[in-house]
Amino acid sequence: MDTQDLQAMGARCVTRATDTLPATATETIFTVATGPVRVLELVGEVTTVIAATTCNLKISADPTVGAASDLSANLDINGDLAGSFMSMTGAIGTVLVNTATGACAGMTIPYIVPVGVITITTGHTVTGSIAWFIRYEPLVTGATVTATGP
Repeated sequence: MDTQDLQAMGARCVTRATDTLPATATETIFTVATGPVRVLELVGEVTTVIAATTCNLKISADPTVGAASDLSANLDINGDLAGSFMSMTGAIGTVLVNTATGACAGMTIPYIVPVGVITITTGHTVTGSIAWFIRYEPLVTGATVTATGP
């Protein structure tokens, strides 16, 4: 790989438009194609208040080849207000960090995610909407992340 290829592989950002939460189900939010990527940030912003009901949410990676793995542990999003953020900040499988409003912490450990999908899973049916943002670097030429959904 030459220098020009490396420069073309800099960090990229993708936004998944706000969408209602899946009803006690798993939903794909991003698709990883062509090759693995290094996830530098993965953040959700509540755009419509989440109902005041216990509801766990987690983020997972489901590769085309291999077994799915949880990128985060469950986070109870009960009553999260519009404008609040949830972000992954630590090692794979740790709890998402939830902030009421304003700024949120970023990732301290990047994750490598193979070709496949990134999903969210909810443990209860609740109203509310979240927009998702991902910042990533391709690890091979042509690797991409695209928003899946609305």
